[in-house]
Amino acid sequence: MKHLFPIRGGWSKAFVLLNLLLLSPHAAKACDVCGCMAPFNAGGFLPVVRTNLVGVRYQFRSSDHPNTPLNYNGSNRVLQDQMHSSELWFRVFPHPRIQLMGSLPFSYHRRVESQQSYSIAGPGDAQIQASYIAFMSPDSSLSNWKHGLMAGVDGQLPLGNYRQRDPKGTLLPLGFQTGSGSWGAGAHINYTLRYKKLGLNVDSRIRVFAQNESSYLPGWRTSQQLQLFYWKQGEKVQWIPMGGLLLEHYGRDRSFDIPEATTGGTMAKLSLGLDVYLNRWFISGHWQQALWQNVPEAQPRALGRFQTTLAYRF
Repeated sequence: MKHLFPIRGGWSKAFVLLNLLLLSPHAAKACDVCGCMAPFNAGGFLPVVRTNLVGVRYQFRSSDHPNTPLNYNGSNRVLQDQMHSSELWFRVFPHPRIQLMGSLPFSYHRRVESQQSYSIAGPGDAQIQASYIAFMSPDSSLSNWKHGLMAGVDGQLPLGNYRQRDPKGTLLPLGFQTGSGSWGAGAHINYTLRYKKLGLNVDSRIRVFAQNESSYLPGWRTSQQLQLFYWKQGEKVQWIPMGGLLLEHYGRDRSFDIPEATTGGTMAKLSLGLDVYLNRWFISGHWQQALWQNVPEAQPRALGRFQTTLAYRF
């Protein structure tokens, strides 16, 4: 069990300290504009009104490969990866203070090389998340200031294929596969502060992984996101435009206990989006654009990521 969810460095200590400082016992009812980020760092904002949600989500992201000796497949230079994902997801409240989320994706990945292009497809790894509402300002509060705090745990179930090959039979890298073959476990904390219609949401996450059957251990990951939002409420429609910054850090992968030199790194991204609530329907569109990347020379450079969501409230 040597490689079961290892954590290296001081990021995890800082995360644990943040949890200890923020989690304190408060009792309150739900605030209609206090909420959490959409599940699994997918973008969007889900107000905690204790309503269940079920829906579909589509996501597209792409990356360009640099021109290095490591970015060749035989005589073909690897140019770009294009990744499409469609998923079913849900949110339910089995208890007024407990929120459960789940997601099951199906992915289609296309790789463009100098002399050929090919694609793979299949289910991805399932995601689950459980959050506890530590406190939330009540709807009945007359104060212009409202806030809420949630924290919890999440996990990854290795349902996706991580051993797919290109047309010549070469095993594709793990970052291009639809699955990882690894179990994952993580923790998250989310704080929302709102003054009248203007608010700030801060979300922090960490996740570690177990070694898969190919003796490959994905590196641990952290993300910190800060978003400003504005709540515009009409008679039948509610609008939430938002924008902010996302910082992601990826630890280095290990293969047969040897660090993979081309993995790991840190990225800063701009995030813009709009959430719309129309009667019982939730509609969302979001865009993320890389602003700065500190990654190994041969690692693909992330371009934009677009996501749209349709869900039904019940």
